[in-house]
Amino acid sequence: MKRIFTFLFLFVFLSAATFAQEIEKQQIDRNGKPTFVKFDTKVKSVSKTETKAVLSSVFNMTKNDEYKSLRSEKDQIGYVHERFQQYYQGIKVENGVYIVHSREGVLEALSGEYKLINNISVTPSISANEAIENAKAFVNAQEYVKESEKSSFTPELVIVANDYNKHPKDNYEMVLAYKVDVYASKPLSRDYIYVDAQTGDVVHTNAIIKTADATGTAATRYSGTKSIKTDSYNGSYRLRDMSRGNGIITYDCNTSTSYTSAVDFTDVDNNWTAAEWDNAAKDNGALDAHWAGMVTYDYFNEVHGRNSFDGNGAQMKTYVHFDDSYENAYWNGSVFTFGDGASTFDILTSLDVFGHEFGHAVCEYTADLVYSKEPGALNEAFSDIWGCTIEYKYAPDKDTWLMGEDLGYVLRDLSNPKAKGLPDTYLGDNWVTSSADYYGVHTNNGPFCYWYYLISVGGSGTNDNNDAYSVTAIGIDKAEKIAYRVESVYMTASSNYANARTFAIQAAQDLYGAGSQEEISVTNAMYAIGVGEPYGGVTPPVSATYCESKGSDFSYEWIAKVQLGTFTKTSTGSAYSDFTSSAIPVNAGTSYAVTLTPGFASTTYDEYWKIWIDYNNDTIFDVDELVYDAGALSKVAVSGNITIPTGISGLRRMRVSMKYNAAQTAC
Repeated sequence: MKRIFTFLFLFVFLSAATFAQEIEKQQIDRNGKPTFVKFDTKVKSVSKTETKAVLSSVFNMTKNDEYKSLRSEKDQIGYVHERFQQYYQGIKVENGVYIVHSREGVLEALSGEYKLINNISVTPSISANEAIENAKAFVNAQEYVKESEKSSFTPELVIVANDYNKHPKDNYEMVLAYKVDVYASKPLSRDYIYVDAQTGDVVHTNAIIKTADATGTAATRYSGTKSIKTDSYNGSYRLRDMSRGNGIITYDCNTSTSYTSAVDFTDVDNNWTAAEWDNAAKDNGALDAHWAGMVTYDYFNEVHGRNSFDGNGAQMKTYVHFDDSYENAYWNGSVFTFGDGASTFDILTSLDVFGHEFGHAVCEYTADLVYSKEPGALNEAFSDIWGCTIEYKYAPDKDTWLMGEDLGYVLRDLSNPKAKGLPDTYLGDNWVTSSADYYGVHTNNGPFCYWYYLISVGGSGTNDNNDAYSVTAIGIDKAEKIAYRVESVYMTASSNYANARTFAIQAAQDLYGAGSQEEISVTNAMYAIGVGEPYGGVTPPVSATYCESKGSDFSYEWIAKVQLGTFTKTSTGSAYSDFTSSAIPVNAGTSYAVTLTPGFASTTYDEYWKIWIDYNNDTIFDVDELVYDAGALSKVAVSGNITIPTGISGLRRMRVSMKYNAAQTAC
């Protein structure tokens, strides 16, 4: 039997670029490109006029690469955020958005995604019509929404990652593809389907309709008696509020799936009583939806200075009684839709659910997080955050941290994600790795939701990494501003949990100052959910793709403890423990004691130990990067020393490996 068990770490610091002397901090992606750069304006000011030169230098751009300005926004504290779209030979690079952050004409930071493209052809081998047919075959719906209802199928040539059905850590390439908008009515779905323009294969998908989970039951109405805005029309009143943005309109689909045939809800005296509206059709649910739309608009406008979901006063159209016994709610890219429920849910128009769906619309016009894997989980997390926060502001008598409690069944609990089967620790218990639900977007949102809860109300405990944490509350009024700044200012389509930590710390510094309690709490809450070190620790590790360990059978033995200097990590019986979110501060030219301890289920076995450090940062553990070799088999803990070479600086990955009865390779 061959059994290998490994730990992974990252440690030390790295900085390099033409503008290196001005760079204070940066975060690197799997391709060695920065996802975040913070300039040290105390050393030298980098003018905003140097933006293109900075981008070209940071990414080592070629003549085929180009960034075009998308839009520029000035926030409430004086920062200007200009978004740039990446192009390759004139073709848009999907999700390749970089944001330049400046203040008073001086560059302060950069954040976003630069997609590394190897010389690819931008001439398609298949036609647009072939791409449409392949996309429709992939969706395989019974019926599609008519072109008159905004489903044109008109494809756009883009360059996108061919990561469909791949694990987040798998390698991928950028390919030329047709982006096809496929809007199906039976069964309901709307997705961007990306079809490889050379092979015709589906290489990427992005759901436009983002739904709420449908896992519980409900039997009550939610909003009570509220003051609402309507309009007078033909001797009656309609659920149309034209005082907010370009209007909030609530329509009745009459259990159909057609938006064009929907009609207004009307009342003769503008007194929408329970005697009239609390009926078998659940019409009073429309009053909840209309009121929720009003206060949700007010929340974003008054707290964040955001005029509707797009920031420009977009009209909010809400459709109630969608389909017959439909148990879901969603934002479809242009309107908000709510079903009546059936055996599981009552009508899905509670305040927190409306705020959740509105959050998806806000995300589409800000970070535009891809609805899959970690970006998709963060997309869902932000929606839960906004749903709970809006409920806290406008319905304080309700339970703030429960999602959907008015529906009679709690969908998620931000204060205790594990209570509903979600993880509260990044990659911890309940973390989903399968492709179901777009790689668990409704589950893996748990840690980020818990992070928001912790900075809002505080808390202490021990996470799944066996790390004890304590977080001081800063209150929702500050937490909401930090979260909104992360989503609207720093995040881009492919942002992940590591980015979330970097951006949250930066947002706290922007709003409340470096070293503030807000920054400390934000950092410690990230540590609590297993992302990075506590405040006063080191910069989190970069993301990179390494060969996977072949460790599998952990029923007999495992790595129980790794000690390097004063750093200690423990593990229970599991095949592969990934501690890349942890970092070990070490000094070049210094020797450190190391002790490696095996764990056994019962019988002890002979084990061989090795440690590698990827000094040249090429994602390969080379032969000369073996820094510790036990030299013999052992049933007990082994010890030795590791000396860090002089001249080494930056983040580096370390792998600790244990193998039964024989020496091993790094993989």
